[in-house]
Formats: sequence, C-alpha cells, structure tokens
Amino acid sequence: MQSDRRLKDCWRPKVLKSIGVGRHQDKLNNLIGINDVRIAVEAEPSRVAYFFSFWELPQFHWDHAVIPDALFALKCPERCTFVMEYDRGNETREQLSRKFLAYGAGLSSFLFDAVMLVTDTPERLETVRHHLRHRLVSVRLLGATLSAIKTIGVHAVEFQDIRATSERTTLLAELRESIS
Repeated sequence: MQSDRRLKDCWRPKVLKSIGVGRHQDKLNNLIGINDVRIAVEAEPSRVAYFFSFWELPQFHWDHAVIPDALFALKCPERCTFVMEYDRGNETREQLSRKFLAYGAGLSSFLFDAVMLVTDTPERLETVRHHLRHRLVSVRLLGATLSAIKTIGVHAVEFQDIRATSERTTLLAELRESIS
C-alpha cells in the first residue's frame, strides 16, 4: 500500500503537467483575479460607468494588438477610463514593458486616462515598478495589489504612481485633478 502511494505521487505531477492542468489552473487563477477586481470596482455601482473583461471585448470588435485584462470607467466625478492588467508573475517584466509601450503608442479610437497594474504581491509590484522606471513608457501607470483592492476597495486604495521616482500615490477619485 505504501509503495502504491509513492508511485501515485511520483507520476501525478507529470501526468497533470502533460495534460495541461497547471496551465488551466493559471488561467483560472487569472480569471478569478480579474473578477475580484471587477467585484471591487462594481461594489459602488453609482461610481461605475462600465466594466468589460477581456472576454467581453470581441463584442466591440476589439482589433488592437494588445488585449487588456479589463477596461473600465469610473465617475470620479469626471469620467476616468482605465486599462487594467492583472499580473501574477507569469509574464516577464519585459513582456509587461512591451504591453505598456503598446498602450503608450495608443489604442486608436479608445482613449484612456491610465493603465492600472494589479499584482498578487507587493514584491511583484515593486519589481515591476523598478523595472519600468527605466523604460520610456508614455502612459500613466498606477499600481496596487489585489489584496489591497479586495480589503479596502478600489475607491479607497492609494495607487502607486509606478513611473514616479518618489513614493507618490493617488486615489482614483483624485486622478482627474492630477492629470489636469
């Protein structure tokens, strides 16, 4: 019986990996994270103009080279539009840089105020922040952890200005004022 258990434990990870269970789990975790952000955004419906996840974008004939994890707009009090990327560390910092550069080049016919980067850990946020400080990304980049957004809500989180050389933070409601 003991040897059967060891045999089972030995082959299980290989079989699961060969049929793509890990890949499916990564996709599931990404969907859960995106939906957690959506729940936080829509917790105050009177402040939300719209929220669309990446799987909803085809209905709008999204044909841009880069596909965000979500797009949403808040009424704060002027409308502020965000492109959201949820990062669990599965993409390299360079892959994220290329996405942000593509956002900086613009999404024809879609205007937005900032790119919001949501990470799983504070360490990942700091790693990406440090990496992007040295890139010529021309969009406003705001960052926060998923746990902060889930705990205190997207409207109360102080988002880090990722490209700032100092520890500058902003609330989403203050964003429009700081852009002007």
